[in-house]
Amino acid sequence: MRTACCLAALASLLAAEPAGLTYLGRNDAGAEEWVRARDGAVVVRVPRGEYRKRPYEGGEAVEEPKPVFVESFFVDKHEVTNAQFARFLNEAPKADALLRPGLGIERGDDGWRAEAGRERHPCTAATGHGALAYARWAGG
Repeated sequence: MRTACCLAALASLLAAEPAGLTYLGRNDAGAEEWVRARDGAVVVRVPRGEYRKRPYEGGEAVEEPKPVFVESFFVDKHEVTNAQFARFLNEAPKADALLRPGLGIERGDDGWRAEAGRERHPCTAATGHGALAYARWAGG
């Protein structure tokens, strides 16, 4: 009886909406799509299951694909935009260390902003540390 109770509690926990995400529905490919509240990004749930993995060395496959089990995870549907990253920079301490200048994001009198006409372009100004900080900030 105790095992059934624990399994029921686990099932209800897994069925709950993940923190910070709102369910949008299924896309044309049948995958679940969610929106992340912090930055408005649409994320897609990759379901848990068996996938085929092929080891690579450099750019060459070195073995035939082998089945591996992967837990479910979320992945952003689109790249982070300059506008999203600029919004993050305005809330980040030491923002200057999180980006490379002159790549679509600039600092104005009122803070960080995407360059005009490049708001929806993928952010290429983020350093590796900036990308990690953004992911933590956004809840990704």
